[in-house]
Amino acid sequence: MFNTLTYAISIVILCTFSENSQNKTSAFRLKQVYQENLSCIKSLFQEAPGLFIAIFGSSVCILFIGSLLRFIIPAVAVSQGNGEIFTSWIFSLMAAGTITGGLIYGRFAINISPLNVMRNWFFYGILLILMSFIALYSLEALLPVAFVLGMSGAFVDIFLVTLIQSWSFAENTGKTFGTFSTLANTAEALSGLLSGLAAAASLMVVFAGMSSLIVLTGIISMACLPDKKQKNISGSNESDSSI
Repeated sequence: MFNTLTYAISIVILCTFSENSQNKTSAFRLKQVYQENLSCIKSLFQEAPGLFIAIFGSSVCILFIGSLLRFIIPAVAVSQGNGEIFTSWIFSLMAAGTITGGLIYGRFAINISPLNVMRNWFFYGILLILMSFIALYSLEALLPVAFVLGMSGAFVDIFLVTLIQSWSFAENTGKTFGTFSTLANTAEALSGLLSGLAAAASLMVVFAGMSSLIVLTGIISMACLPDKKQKNISGSNESDSSI
């Protein structure tokens, strides 16, 4: 009800704006959007391979995480006899962990680099694997791990946004953010299809399997990074050896 009301208010407010005929642009075309994103991806691959790997690897991780958080984890909780209330506790603790992670992030002097972004995705995947094994024995034991998972997710989000901001050319920062947003939203949309295809298999197998794929994505991305010390394309040197 709250979401419906806020959407309705937003629509009313937007309808009050008028478009300046002098500033009209060409019609929106989905094909053009993806062509522009493809051009940006090629540019990142050639000029900033570290940033390209972090963005592409993060999008792949989001593909699996979307399936796990939106479908697999709730289905596991319900299939083992716990209702929607228990599932809401899991996600409430994840949200609390995310808030906590955002608050304490500034207390750590962490070097912003593609390597550290993928290290955080690796750790996030390890936590999900741990949750998949804990769920075999006690769903209640998932609650504290869910809180830690939320903290880890906050670190990943802040890391990634800061990396894009600091490693992009100043004139292309917005375009890089747009490219990542397109890739991430596409991956999240495809996560529903992935979950549907995986529904025929055992939920626990899918839980552990997708979590392992996040870990594997982190490992492959770290291995594909050009070197351990790269130059930030915005002009400053970034060393991946410090955390």
